[in-house]
Amino acid sequence: MKELKEEIAALEATEPPKDFTVDQVRSWLDALKACPDEKAVHLLVERIDIKQKTEIIVTSTLTSVLSENGCGGRI
Repeated sequence: MKELKEEIAALEATEPPKDFTVDQVRSWLDALKACPDEKAVHLLVERIDIKQKTEIIVTSTLTSVLSENGCGGRI
């Protein structure tokens, strides 16, 4: 419990990055691909539309997240 409280305190004291680099995003996505994290995947999926039985459109939150942080371009 003490370790968790120390980690929380350290995170609260750390200023979040103002921008993410392409390499940071790719590294994070590669890590997610290598070891899928259900919570992270749920955060990345904004909406799933089923048009037909064989046509499924998944809308990601990644574009809106990157746009808010100044990386709205294509990766």
